[in-house]
Amino acid sequence: MYVFDTSNDMKEPAECPAYVRPVNTPLRAEDANTALWRSYALASVNSHTNARAFVKILSCFSLGGKCTVGGYLLLSAETAKLAFTEHVIETDVVTCRSGRRGLGIHLTEPGSGVVECKLPAGNVGWDNGSGRFDHGCG
Repeated sequence: MYVFDTSNDMKEPAECPAYVRPVNTPLRAEDANTALWRSYALASVNSHTNARAFVKILSCFSLGGKCTVGGYLLLSAETAKLAFTEHVIETDVVTCRSGRRGLGIHLTEPGSGVVECKLPAGNVGWDNGSGRFDHGCG
């Protein structure tokens, strides 16, 4: 659980419209379902799985919706393509980094920010998401 410390001793970066600092605090049973606990904004709700199952699910995106095991169709080809289509490009108010997002997927082509041109071309997973990398990066 993270508590966002917005005390006066913090310095806000000038280029970022809002800034919070996560402070790792111990999780106590009595904290669950309190008003503060319910007010947390989740940046993402990540999967809980093992590596083998994670790769099976991600393979469906890179294979146009078809799964590697069993060959069944989990997503239509249109949905798999839509996931890698840019839907949002903006500065993250917590990290103050620019970013491009598909449907639950961080895109890492030009304009994406911190990992731009630092990873190989192709479909790879990062930050519990899958990104598509620009083949033109040098």
